[in-house]
Amino acid sequence: MAKKNIFIVGLDDFNLEKLLRLPQAAECDFHAALKYDDMRNLEQFDIGALIEQAISTMENFAGTIDGVASYFDFPGTVMVPILAKHFGLPGPSLEAVLKCENKYWSRLEQLKVIPDSIPQFRAFDPFDEEAFSKLELLPPFWIKPIKSFRSFLAFQINDERQFNEVMPICREKGGFMGEPFQYLMNAYDMPAEIAQMPESFVAESPIGGWQCTLEG
Repeated sequence: MAKKNIFIVGLDDFNLEKLLRLPQAAECDFHAALKYDDMRNLEQFDIGALIEQAISTMENFAGTIDGVASYFDFPGTVMVPILAKHFGLPGPSLEAVLKCENKYWSRLEQLKVIPDSIPQFRAFDPFDEEAFSKLELLPPFWIKPIKSFRSFLAFQINDERQFNEVMPICREKGGFMGEPFQYLMNAYDMPAEIAQMPESFVAESPIGGWQCTLEG
């Protein structure tokens, strides 16, 4: 039986070794839709170019294309549904993934089903000089970009002075992931009230409880 060709967004040697230890790996050959260095340690994300590069690599592959996956956060997670749809492969919809990855949109969805289990939250624009007063949240609370990972630009805010102190760095660096993420939201016709909102950060009250993986 011919092996299935699985394309990985962000393939690297370390994680390839792990993939090859999976029981199903004997049935698969793993290929790089993008290599790790194509999407990490960059000064900026050109998400459109990365998508085109991955599509070109996969289209020029001589064999069958049987699956696409990633084990990295942005842009890996958002590229998988785009590539899956382009090549007619199983995968989640881009809208479903963006609802999970956009911290504000995700909270809006959670509010519909588990309103008693989520923190108070507000979106805000770090360029708005009156942002703190408009939040109407009592400190302490957390702020973070609407799109980030590994606690990038996450700050615990204990008072207005501290909020104002971190705003310059939020303004300077918030676009690193925020701008390519918003590009995707607009380029793939997500709801305008989310895709075109001027707010790029979210503030949330603290929550308690256990943080668990999907496996518990």
